Amino acid sequence: MNTRNEQLGDFSAVIVRHTSFTEATQKILRAVEITISRREPSAAMLVGKPGSGKTTICKSIVQHFGPGTVVQTEQGVVNTVPALYCSVPAGVTLKSLSVHMLTKLGCQDLRGDAITLMWRLSRLLSTCETQVILLDEFHHLLMRGAEKTRAVVCDWIKTLMNETLIPIILVGMPECEVIVDDHPQLARRYPYRARLPEFDFAVQSSNSIFIKTLKLFNQRMSEIGGFENSSILTDRSTASAIYVATSGNMNAIRQLLHDALRIALERADSTFTVNDLAEAAASLTSAKSLVKGKNPFLLSLTEINRILATR
Repeated sequence: MNTRNEQLGDFSAVIVRHTSFTEATQKILRAVEITISRREPSAAMLVGKPGSGKTTICKSIVQHFGPGTVVQTEQGVVNTVPALYCSVPAGVTLKSLSVHMLTKLGCQDLRGDAITLMWRLSRLLSTCETQVILLDEFHHLLMRGAEKTRAVVCDWIKTLMNETLIPIILVGMPECEVIVDDHPQLARRYPYRARLPEFDFAVQSSNSIFIKTLKLFNQRMSEIGGFENSSILTDRSTASAIYVATSGNMNAIRQLLHDALRIALERADSTFTVNDLAEAAASLTSAKSLVKGKNPFLLSLTEINRILATR
């Protein structure tokens, strides 16, 4: 039998492939396929607000391409990296980003200026048989500095794609899309745009993405915890309270459910209740909550509907 930490780990690994998730994944994979067939960069952008699921999609793409293998090349033995994922930290420069990417490819020669590093990166990407690059949190680089700095960044992306014929997937805040579109030479290399919205509230419809997502989470939680009550999250009152607590933000939903699952598992009586959600909400401070200083799971359905009506 799994320990509590293993059970919580299993829940953290759950990926809900809702409609927007699937469409975004398909666009990224299509960008790779079209770039290969046309021999011309046809990349994709993945944009959304914090917590909308962008990083989860990136990890799913990496899993899709699978782990690397060890191959013998003219340069010696190297590890292939089919999908290179890099999270761009705040304050990064083009030079430090190149160093970060080279390091993830296993390069130990990190000397030289930004241009030298980029050409080294270009050669190593070919050696490592990389098919796609995912730059997560790219707004940290694209949105910093003056217009001249942004133009240099856009030119760096364009040049690296032209030299390698590897689509660079830019992942970040919605504002990134506007900046790319202000640079036509780069914008035309990004025909695929995937936008991850926060869920709309449509608890009355069993076909809504929000309700389908809760249903899938409920199913996995019941399987992991062995809970007897299998539809608590999709009850209209409970689902409404979850939306008020999270604004339909995927990360906020996952955090709330993870903490509620922990509480239920600690009780160890094979049940999951609304009180678990209420206790979890009481311990969390979420910027996504539609009510401040109140616990959505302790409000009446009339009060909750009144809050939702003001959105």
